Amino acid sequence: MKRLLTTLALAVLLAACGQSGDPVGDAPEDPAADNTPFELDRSLLAVERSFPDYFLAHKEYFTPHVSRVGETPVWLLRNLGGWAANSIVIEGPEGLVVYDTGVNRAHGRLLAKAIASVSDKPIAAIVYSHHHVDHVSGTDQLVDPARVASGELPVYAWHNFIDEYRDENEVVGPIMGLRAMYMFGAALPPEENVHQGCCGRQFVGGSRGYLPPNRLVEADGRFSAGGVDFELFHTGGEAASEIGLYLPAHRVVLLGDELYPALANLYTIRGAKFRDARKWAAAGRRALEFDVEYLLGTHLPGPIVGREAIASVVETHGDAILYLHDQAVRFMLKGETPDQLSARFQALPPFLDRDPYTRAMYGTPQYNAAQQFVGYLGVHEGDATQFRRTAPAERGKRLVALMGGRDRVLRKAQEALADGDPQWCAELTTLALRRDPADEEARLLKAAALRTLGYAETNPQWRNWYLTGAGELDGSIDPQDLAETIRDIARGSDLSIPVLLDAMRYRVAAKRIGDRRLQVAFVLADRDAAWLLTLRNAVLHRDDSPSAAALARADATLTLASDTLKKVLLGEADLRWALLTGGAELSGDPDALRDFFGALERGIPAVAFHSQ
Repeated sequence: MKRLLTTLALAVLLAACGQSGDPVGDAPEDPAADNTPFELDRSLLAVERSFPDYFLAHKEYFTPHVSRVGETPVWLLRNLGGWAANSIVIEGPEGLVVYDTGVNRAHGRLLAKAIASVSDKPIAAIVYSHHHVDHVSGTDQLVDPARVASGELPVYAWHNFIDEYRDENEVVGPIMGLRAMYMFGAALPPEENVHQGCCGRQFVGGSRGYLPPNRLVEADGRFSAGGVDFELFHTGGEAASEIGLYLPAHRVVLLGDELYPALANLYTIRGAKFRDARKWAAAGRRALEFDVEYLLGTHLPGPIVGREAIASVVETHGDAILYLHDQAVRFMLKGETPDQLSARFQALPPFLDRDPYTRAMYGTPQYNAAQQFVGYLGVHEGDATQFRRTAPAERGKRLVALMGGRDRVLRKAQEALADGDPQWCAELTTLALRRDPADEEARLLKAAALRTLGYAETNPQWRNWYLTGAGELDGSIDPQDLAETIRDIARGSDLSIPVLLDAMRYRVAAKRIGDRRLQVAFVLADRDAAWLLTLRNAVLHRDDSPSAAALARADATLTLASDTLKKVLLGEADLRWALLTGGAELSGDPDALRDFFGALERGIPAVAFHSQ
């Protein structure tokens, strides 16, 4: 599923990206512009909260509970504490095997308590279904980290797990973290954030107890743990690292995130790598390769029982995925663009409607189809005018002027909202906000339009984004507060020094440093470890094993304890304070050190998605 969040954990390291391009002035007003002053009808701003019936019915799939799967020694730990993921526990004669460990440490503690209630046997092994953070972040609450680090307690994962984890959860952490907060409604009050259509209610928050896997599996095959025989197989649909398990003695298949009580999310609005529809469609059918009686998933509300029922579900689910893929490609070949594809695929045909497995409660036909264009063909749609598009702010100014000026545009937007067309209102006010992001009346009008759209929306992720965007616009949600939340999550997560140093690459402000070359070394006083960072051509390079000669050539060297270095890199401690108090020692050129850190942007971007 999600690589979610946390994603969030690296956010604190990656700084705000400034707006590119030169500032532009207001476009000249059309001489025929209607200059009658706009008067905001504030009665339109009060939008009554409502929920579609299916939205409320669907949330019942995620009521927390612990249940045994038939007469097998397999337990489903569903959405404990409202956290949006399941864990599955298999009891063997010698111990327990745990398939996935939860969203965060708080979730992990609930899982530990539930596991103790079903068996007093020790955990013999852990299997990570895939690398998304909601499946691997409660581990240190279930087992002793030292036993995992030593390899005594095996933690299984597919061989590409660590690379995929870093790519999706760390490199683009800040922006994906912010987007995840919109998608999962993390800033909404409880009465608004009712559930996530894929998985449950709570996704965002809490510190991570992730422990890296120590058994990276290269090929499908059998293994035993806790006295239980398993067949591990790679699927790679929803995530490139996704693996399933088959328990031959109990005719149980565990399929990770390859099947939801919702339409597969070929494109997630928080952002993700391109997901291969063909692999995902094939993943569910892997269950039918086995003598299967029970199919479980890490977001499914319960087991699907009986081979016939399993076949019906996975085949329809897979066909819905392939339908959107194949038909999107069909129309791409005719020259259609993402916008055209999105408009074309508003819903699946009735013959693919299988409640809840193909309902648009997570993935949507519109974005699943449009994403195929981006995945196959990229961002260029074919029209040469795209090569040097007018910058969004300038385009907004010119269009508003062409349409008769700001007041006329807002009058038309307000009329659209009053006439029951909030989408057109939102589009018109977006133009006005491109012209002037601080236009309060445009912000309030757009907020009302987004709330109207949100309260009518069945898809929970779209609904959350509409309502969070409305809060951003009317000031009830502060984007800076969201950024601070991400920073706090990052500080509560145990990130390695190489990961923290690598994140500095994305903070280099190129114009500040230009082509100047600087080298700074970090030497740990409490460990035999050192790193050499080189800035050249506005690109940061990291050497994890510098020679003594290379270290001696550094412009500046900081010697400090590993904990102090982590705090400095996370922004918990000021480098000047560390130097003044003796927490760090500097040798070399202090000006070089100052210029090195001066080339790095600081802080978390408070991104305003709906007015920039």
